[in-house]
Amino acid sequence: MIGSESNAALHKLDRLQAGRDHLTYVLRGLAADLDELDRRLSDNAWRCRCQPDADELHGERTALESLRRQLTVRLRGLARQLSELDNALSNLRGQ
Repeated sequence: MIGSESNAALHKLDRLQAGRDHLTYVLRGLAADLDELDRRLSDNAWRCRCQPDADELHGERTALESLRRQLTVRLRGLARQLSELDNALSNLRGQ
């Protein structure tokens, strides 16, 4: 019985670690997307200063800022999940 409990705990630990690894991969991709978006926003701001009458640039900026807010919310949610996974893994390893 103890062996099966140990195997179940190891299996759960493996599943949580795999989930953590996947979540870390997703978070890194999202962070890279946000970094690229920040570059695009910076470029847009520079172009708006150089061409103040370019309405399409202001529309693009609004769309980029909206996307950035959405990605930031998603990043925060995923970071919270990662923290919860880390806590669960830590608790399992401490048993």
